[in-house]
Amino acid sequence: MAAGRTPSFGGLTRTPLLTTAGLVALYDAAHGVELNGGNVASLADIKNGNTVSQGTPSAQMAFISSWRNGMPALQCASGDLLIRSTWIGGSVSQPTTIYLVGENSSVESIASGVYLSAGAAFHCPRVISGVPSALCTGNASISGTVTNSAAFISRWNMNGASTSIRVEQHGLALLSGTCDPGNTVMNGIAIGGNYDNTFNPLIKLSLVAVFSGVVGAADEARILSYARSRYNIIGA
Repeated sequence: MAAGRTPSFGGLTRTPLLTTAGLVALYDAAHGVELNGGNVASLADIKNGNTVSQGTPSAQMAFISSWRNGMPALQCASGDLLIRSTWIGGSVSQPTTIYLVGENSSVESIASGVYLSAGAAFHCPRVISGVPSALCTGNASISGTVTNSAAFISRWNMNGASTSIRVEQHGLALLSGTCDPGNTVMNGIAIGGNYDNTFNPLIKLSLVAVFSGVVGAADEARILSYARSRYNIIGA
């Protein structure tokens, strides 16, 4: 595939994400991908211009043109990372809500979170094989299990004191729980792993939405309904 931006896959104007209050950044594999051959050199933020990029070809993710229901995804291998060190408009303090749509690998049982970080020290909590990792030391409860190679929709709500976790995998039971909040300020964002590259999962990623504040129940219901329909993910 030649270098340049990928064609639009449609559906952008219909997403409820753009009309939900508090949206800070929206990354969609169907819109704003800059390619270097078959790899992703940059991914535009549809909302505020917080484009993430990777200038080192060996650290660029692969572009999957058709992942689920005709929608594309980014394929992340060890060492792949898209980075933006600062937010346009300044840093974002908790409470923060993040939605992700992707697929964990058969190599590591990742539901979500580990491949997204922000700021020099911020890490989203992560779940490995159904239990929280060391980054989630203050967990109060985790219920459900993570299944390999299943598409998922996840939500992480960080309120400054704790993080609530909600992960639904395609046709499978819901995983939910709470854990510690991590760093309370998001200075930038890294998609594909942590800033320090200490951990990179083998996953596919199609959508990342970052909100300042808590997304209300009615708006979350619209977002989940949209994601299930767009990616043909059977809800929990």
